[in-house]
Amino acid sequence: MNSFFKKVKDFLYALPFGLKGADTEIMGSNISGDGNDTSINQQVNDNRVAKHLLKGEITKEVSELRYRTYKVARETDNYEYIGNGIATKKEEKEKNDVIKFSQENKLICNDILTELNHVGSYGVEKYTVNINYISPVRFKLQEFLTFVDVVIEKGKDAITTLRFNDIRNPQAFKSKPFITELEKLEQLFINNDSYGLSRNDFAESILCMNFTTFKATDRQPDVVSYSFTSPKLIDVKHEDGEYKLVYKWDSYNRIDLTDKFYDEELEKKYVNKERKSFSPDATIEETKHKCSKCGKEIIAYKDGFIIDKDSGEPVCMDCYSKYLLSLSK
Repeated sequence: MNSFFKKVKDFLYALPFGLKGADTEIMGSNISGDGNDTSINQQVNDNRVAKHLLKGEITKEVSELRYRTYKVARETDNYEYIGNGIATKKEEKEKNDVIKFSQENKLICNDILTELNHVGSYGVEKYTVNINYISPVRFKLQEFLTFVDVVIEKGKDAITTLRFNDIRNPQAFKSKPFITELEKLEQLFINNDSYGLSRNDFAESILCMNFTTFKATDRQPDVVSYSFTSPKLIDVKHEDGEYKLVYKWDSYNRIDLTDKFYDEELEKKYVNKERKSFSPDATIEETKHKCSKCGKEIIAYKDGFIIDKDSGEPVCMDCYSKYLLSLSK
């Protein structure tokens, strides 16, 4: 438990350093100084992107920020950093009628407050690859899945290969029986046991699978949603230290989630290579602040701080930690 709260404290300590510069550049903070080394952030108008983001409001500034973020991320995928501040453009990927890539599966980590609320209780684990089942199953594949290999050829059924490590993890009590089930499944395929396969969860209980790409291989762009329904298990392999379950799907759907964020006005600015406009005041930074809760002096790059979303004033990390813990009680 002490280790958990230490990690929380370390994260809270580091968070402001990454957000402080972004708050000025992205959120459009307005800062007024008193001539000394101390300044207080003040909300003087309603143009701060942070306010609208926190409330889930879609404004012109939010739409532009969202589209710009995806636009820049997609463009950076076309370049490779070679060192010494130099990046080269990658060769154009040959266009064909085949989509082929691998997506890693990982446990999705919740935010700090959610994890604090789960202390002493059980939470629901979520993974980047989500698999739904027709009926309750003994083992959920997403808990052990490492990668999904996808091959979609125009005019043919989508094929996916689910990959699992064949090494039993002594730290996970489900690991050993799960690997044993994969061994049994492989033997059923070798024996062509249709009756045994008809009673196997991995062969008959899967309803659908979906995920959104992130750092997938073969230059597959991020934030593309894939969903697959009605699978048929067509092969089971055990090779290179992995078990591989190969499924053929009756149908699939591919949606580029960035399409709905398209901003025509901002795209014209990119085409015309217009410079990004900003207020000179947004670049002003001071090194010292005062906590609006306890009044102590904060040295920004040593102590760190949080900007209160309601008042727009700085809060020291001790006060912010106490606030988070109070919410979890």
